[in-house]
Amino acid sequence: MIKKIYFLIFLFSFIGLAETKSYKVHKDLPLEFVYLIKSYQNYSLNKAEEETFKKNIDFFEITFPETTKSDLYNIIKSQTYKTIINFLTLENAPKNIDPDKVDSTFLKKVKNANLQPFSEWLFSAFYKDFKNIVEDKSLANKRLPLNLFFTWLEILENKTPSEIQSLMKNLSKRILINIKKRLNDFILFSNFKVIDSSKKIDKRVFFIIENEKVEKKVKKSKILEILAPVSEDSLILPGILKQKEEWLPKEENINITPPKPDPNYIPPKSLPSPVNDWGD
Repeated sequence: MIKKIYFLIFLFSFIGLAETKSYKVHKDLPLEFVYLIKSYQNYSLNKAEEETFKKNIDFFEITFPETTKSDLYNIIKSQTYKTIINFLTLENAPKNIDPDKVDSTFLKKVKNANLQPFSEWLFSAFYKDFKNIVEDKSLANKRLPLNLFFTWLEILENKTPSEIQSLMKNLSKRILINIKKRLNDFILFSNFKVIDSSKKIDKRVFFIIENEKVEKKVKKSKILEILAPVSEDSLILPGILKQKEEWLPKEENINITPPKPDPNYIPPKSLPSPVNDWGD
């Protein structure tokens, strides 16, 4: 009996030491992606899921520098939203809506659901769309946002917190798969490059392992240049810039002081005559 107790103590001590790697995502990546990675690490993962997640993180660490900032943002955001829209069979929103009742139900359910950051972002986005449509009658024909909101509201009403966690884990898993696939195809067809997933990662930029000490950067990494936050000033998409702004003069270092004449210059006595070498 005593031997069994000692064995259990040893076993639990060993389990306590075998901590799972925790990744800190670079803050300038899309916010929903930062939340997704942070939340996914808090879900209950089996060994296979942990291994797949680690491989996905390493793949992203290798491939993110292969894309531009705008391409990377577009891939992550488009695959996230497409996956969310297609994840569940959408219910039709009711024709007669009582906003006050919906507000009360939604806020109460969200409070009691013990949501992870990605789930909070998702439900907040749905709720914001719902409020915008209710307040702006010109948006009343926007059925997709309403259908999304009421489909997920039904999830909040009829699922337990643990069931919601499980559902969100599966959604997150599918988003990561779709981002990885789209990113791999994009690099293959745009750069004609096959990604070597077994490549050794010498230095992490996008996903820092929490227990690793980050060295103080003296020189700015070229990789981080693609991570500057996307804004109207840092990213101009085709068709966004106004035509008149394209013709505005750019500031340049132009020497507007004319050169002084050479005092020793002697002009020629005669200039050469033009020659017609074009034929008759």
